[in-house]
Amino acid sequence: MNSLFSPALILLLKWTVLLALGWTAHWLLRKRHCCWRLILWRSILCFSLAVPLMQFGPVPVFRIPIYETFVFPTEVSDVLPPATGESPIPKDKSTVQSPVKLVEANTVAKSLNPPPAQTASKAVRWGRLLVMIWGLGAGFAGLRLGRFQVQLNRLRKESRLASPVLQGLVREIQTKLRVQRTIGIRVSDSVSSPFACGLLQPMILLPKKLVQDLPPDEIAALLAHEIAHFLRHDLFWNVGWRWMQAMFWFHPLVWKIPVAHNVACEQEADRTAARRGAALVRQHFAQNVTLPGLAELFDQLVTGRR
Repeated sequence: MNSLFSPALILLLKWTVLLALGWTAHWLLRKRHCCWRLILWRSILCFSLAVPLMQFGPVPVFRIPIYETFVFPTEVSDVLPPATGESPIPKDKSTVQSPVKLVEANTVAKSLNPPPAQTASKAVRWGRLLVMIWGLGAGFAGLRLGRFQVQLNRLRKESRLASPVLQGLVREIQTKLRVQRTIGIRVSDSVSSPFACGLLQPMILLPKKLVQDLPPDEIAALLAHEIAHFLRHDLFWNVGWRWMQAMFWFHPLVWKIPVAHNVACEQEADRTAARRGAALVRQHFAQNVTLPGLAELFDQLVTGRR
């Protein structure tokens, strides 16, 4: 534990225990409400970020005082033998070792116990090598996330504004779901499924073919689902777990957490849209189109069958 990188190893061990507990709780909650899994993984993310900070500000613990036994001088004098004029060292000359034997013993001891500086230098070299490997992996994963963000920005710029009817529907769904942020809606030829994006500038991208082919009530159901993601700040937490996965690319317990968290987000968005959005969709399209069983449609959304 005297190694230079022992604090990093202890920190990694704490993270491993935390993630193992998270996966255990996830398995126990697999058949429960998806909201509990959302709370679980978001709490794990917060605790994972707090673990390194605990190294700088240790948590106070209870300390049990241990007092040393004090020996009085009178007791010491009773234990020690009486002083005499004779030397306690035996005068037998056979016990005195020759200088040659002492040199040989010192040489063997040095070979068995290498100097601490040499051991520390080896630990530093291995530590630097591990840091370089970690940095290359984290840099590559970070570049992938950056490339994805560039592609997303290009899609946003190449898309066009949706029709005023869809924009009005989005505002009504926002009011029903109590989402205060302004959410833009755009149509693109380069996407194949609708999705929400934008941490600072929320936006929903819809495929052009989907807008042309789907009936209005199904489009409203999809919009309610995407707007529900902004209600619980799903994008913020998804980005956080993606970057955590990039930083800890070597840890197998982190690999599947973004997927598990995203599945819980999708299920919760379906439930929120089904619970709060059905009445609004009925009211919005009751005078224009015939609804083909919205209850069945939202039941399919909740169960994940689209």
